[in-house]
Amino acid sequence: MVSDVGFNPVRIDRGEGYSLIVGSDGQMLEIDYQKEQVSEGAMYPFPGVSSCGVVSSDSWIGSWVDRSLRKAYMGSFPLGEKWESANSDSDDLENRDVDQSVSKSASWTRELQSEPLAMCLAGENIVFACLGSGIYMVDGNATEIWRSPYPRWRELEDLVGIDS
Repeated sequence: MVSDVGFNPVRIDRGEGYSLIVGSDGQMLEIDYQKEQVSEGAMYPFPGVSSCGVVSSDSWIGSWVDRSLRKAYMGSFPLGEKWESANSDSDDLENRDVDQSVSKSASWTRELQSEPLAMCLAGENIVFACLGSGIYMVDGNATEIWRSPYPRWRELEDLVGIDS
């Protein structure tokens, strides 16, 4: 059993066979269902903290924001193997793109229109909500299944200005 992860955890993305401990400085540590460490040491798959993520059958799908570029991303990483660290070199911010700000271990990556706020599994698909743009469902290969604007409740619109 992992007794000391070596960093400050902010959440655990749980799956059936594997779970991922996510750290406050972007660290990721994969553990199995017996809480044994799978990979040696923390992994840094992207330059920053994951905003949300889910463990699918054989991969972790997560999102992160590159604040220096003001861009949000989502990617899929295979479970059961060590991920390469992302290039966090900030010397060339003007010419940096997603290929340089994410680990080469990613199965796929996508740039998003806005920052993901929440993510969950719906069967084998991933549902996530993005700040100000709506709710989306994609499959495990990032193919969009549907998208929807946020629901509106006319009865509650008058409450928007009330300070709670």
